[in-house]
Amino acid sequence: MGARLKIDTNKLTWAIARAGFDISDFTETHPKVQSWIEGTKQPTVKQLEDFSRKVYLPFGYLFLPEPPTEKLPIPYFRSQVSKHDSVSINVYDTIQIILQRQSWLSEYLQENGFENLHFIGRFRNSNNPIEIADNIRQYLDLEEIWASGHDTWQEALNYLTVLVEDKGIITIFNGVVDNNP
Repeated sequence: MGARLKIDTNKLTWAIARAGFDISDFTETHPKVQSWIEGTKQPTVKQLEDFSRKVYLPFGYLFLPEPPTEKLPIPYFRSQVSKHDSVSINVYDTIQIILQRQSWLSEYLQENGFENLHFIGRFRNSNNPIEIADNIRQYLDLEEIWASGHDTWQEALNYLTVLVEDKGIITIFNGVVDNNP
């Protein structure tokens, strides 16, 4: 039998909630975890490794003095206002991956002598969104109701993608989060 570890029960409940699980539902399907939270049993290293995989958490996070603050690194635009303003851990991880790719691509373009696009950094959060949208449409030479000229949203998206990339803007599409389409 493996060595048992003393683990902070708050970290266990934090990890479960962080992964988007309901704690009661999770402990019902994983009764060993309930005994760890209650302090009646301690997990082995192997059990904690399995737990960390189930809650999508790097194993070492369970031993940090405090859980890390995972703040969304981009503006949080939602169609409806939420009191919690949080996203699933899969969406958060996807954003982090995209930001890493963006950083790599930026370095690559700079190292290879590509010019900056003239509009980068032109607008701030305080700008009027209608003004920004109008500016983008003008830059791309799009009519206000350009999408209605296409039969499907896929056609409209393909058209817009080609137009945007012809202007030197890189587009990224991601239909998979983790290994889940």
